[in-house]
Amino acid sequence: MSYTYILILFFTIIICFISSFDSRILFNRHFGSFIKAACVVAIPFIAWDIWFTSLGVWWFNTDYTLGFVIGGLPIEEWLFFICIPFSCVFTYFCFDKFFKLDWLSSFNNLIVFF
Repeated sequence: MSYTYILILFFTIIICFISSFDSRILFNRHFGSFIKAACVVAIPFIAWDIWFTSLGVWWFNTDYTLGFVIGGLPIEEWLFFICIPFSCVFTYFCFDKFFKLDWLSSFNNLIVFF
């Protein structure tokens, strides 16, 4: 039993989570919407993870996990689908809030095309 995977998740999310309550950001008002969206997206990926793990396509080294397993996946893998998207969405929210990146919208069609 090791704390490596859970610590990676913890350190990925902790600054974002604490900053969510900052009066300039107030991302905490969006927690409910985020959880709903993250769960909808996570369902097919977790199902895929369970399936591929059962087939032996990939596996999780128990030397780096806590040892709690649900559906053949360590608890850290379940949390991954909440923690990592939360940090990404929070970072995007802050960039959008604090920087004027409207000039990038002209590149949307180019980016989509490529």
